[in-house]
Amino acid sequence: AQAVVPKHLGETPFGRRIHFVQATYEEPDGESIFGELGSGHELFDSELLRAMLSTGEQDKRGVVGGGKRKAITRRPTGIIVLDATRAQNMAIVLSKLKVSSEEMCVCLTELNFEDPRLNIDDVELLIMVLPTPEESQKLLEYKAVVDQLRDVEQKVMPFCTLPRSAARLKLMKFALSHASTYSGLLHRCQALRSAAEEARASTQLRELLSVILRVGNFINHGVEEAREGTVRGFGIESLMTLASFKTGAVSTLHFLCLTMRSSDTAFLQDLKGSLQHIQEASREKATVLKAAIGSFQKECEFMQRETQQLDDDSEGKGRMQNLVAALEQENATLKRELELAMQDCIDVQKFFSISEKAQANLPPPEQFFGHIASFLDAFSASWKEIEKNPKRWQQFAAAAGCGQLAQRKSMPSMPSSMSSMRLALAVDEDDGSAPGDSPAESAAKLGTPTEESSKPRGSDAARPDMLMKALQKVQEGNAARRDALAETLQKARDSDAARPDTPVEALQEAQGGAAAKPADPKETLQKPQHGDDARLDNLTDALQKPQGDDDARPDSLAAALQKSREDDDARSDAFKEALQ
Repeated sequence: AQAVVPKHLGETPFGRRIHFVQATYEEPDGESIFGELGSGHELFDSELLRAMLSTGEQDKRGVVGGGKRKAITRRPTGIIVLDATRAQNMAIVLSKLKVSSEEMCVCLTELNFEDPRLNIDDVELLIMVLPTPEESQKLLEYKAVVDQLRDVEQKVMPFCTLPRSAARLKLMKFALSHASTYSGLLHRCQALRSAAEEARASTQLRELLSVILRVGNFINHGVEEAREGTVRGFGIESLMTLASFKTGAVSTLHFLCLTMRSSDTAFLQDLKGSLQHIQEASREKATVLKAAIGSFQKECEFMQRETQQLDDDSEGKGRMQNLVAALEQENATLKRELELAMQDCIDVQKFFSISEKAQANLPPPEQFFGHIASFLDAFSASWKEIEKNPKRWQQFAAAAGCGQLAQRKSMPSMPSSMSSMRLALAVDEDDGSAPGDSPAESAAKLGTPTEESSKPRGSDAARPDMLMKALQKVQEGNAARRDALAETLQKARDSDAARPDTPVEALQEAQGGAAAKPADPKETLQKPQHGDDARLDNLTDALQKPQGDDDARPDSLAAALQKSREDDDARSDAFKEALQ
């Protein structure tokens, strides 16, 4: 059997070892990486390692031989007074303090709360673990032999010997925290006042309430204008009913969004900007705010009592008097701001109330602001739905624009130039309509407004080209009609001597000739479009005048031609305006 290589149990220079995993003391295989390493690296400097890892105590007592660790001698615990759990909690808190127990008690004795090492969180924890009167009495029995006590009892002893240490710690806590507490309470009061003012003054909220009122009357009574017997006002809590009144996924909130977007695409942003503090006010409970300000007042009164108990020659009394004066001013400001905030909340609720009975039974302010805040959230969500998928909602706007013959105040109708643009786009889509068709004929070929709204109109980038093409077609048709009118005028001038006996026969002859030749430009006169009926009547009147008025007939035809050109120019301008 192969002899087992004995372990070399030499000295441990640093009093501890490195524990190799699966360490072997046999000669490594020559083909392994450790077999190729040899006896060791020539750059190894044991003295450098010793200098870097040795401690002063190890140098004094020397190295530990035989590989045995020296037993650690425990420090005597000393006299134990406190319960183990209590002692542990005290030790944890005292170890977190940036000052020693003695330094903390000096600050408490001098009532000096301006040391930058003092922290409000540490003071609060210290108040929680401070020895109780019974524990303090037990510790004071060892006042003469403090050095014989356990470590934690020695650290706690200064708080036991300090008179009114618990009260002074409370003074320190409030002195360190009163500035931030005052600032926070003041901001909460001002947020309520700002929210009340915003709800009363918001122009965008007024516009919404006006439209909502008309929406409700139309849904409930089928009337668009306010009249006797219709709703003239409603409670602010009714706002969220708009979200529940829906058909499928479409609610009246979507209608509100489309309505307000039609006149101002930045309406939602302006609405939120005019009601910036509504959300914060809806989360502020009035009872909690009143209790917090009441607690601040009690702390101020406590500071006053403690200051009055101090002797005139006691340390820190001057600092305490200055602090109390500042606290009294802060307390008076908070009380005044709270009173004003509550009054503003009452006034704005009365402003939105619809009856004296409602004014006499007002809910807490947070409920009033909560109704507005919830409505804002729902309105914003509906607005974002429309922004994410605008094509889905364009069909509703298009259908409303096509079917609306008169402008309505609640939902502004599409301008006439836009209606002309829609007609021009429809003509461009190979649907069988022509530039000479009348509006009724074009509408019959295009189909109902619902059918038209369901047809895709292409991308936004292609619309200017479609408008230009439609405008060119209209201009070509206008030129053809002007040529036809000019030709008719010339024929009337040339044929004064050869005119038939009666104007009626002349008119029938002209119309008959046009019917025989469909390609003749006079066919355009038989298909009036928009204002062409009036022009044909002018021509008929001119032809039917007595023979004695021959000289005046060309002038009448010229006037009709001029009017045709003016009407054509007006239509062209309308198309150009729609294109821009």
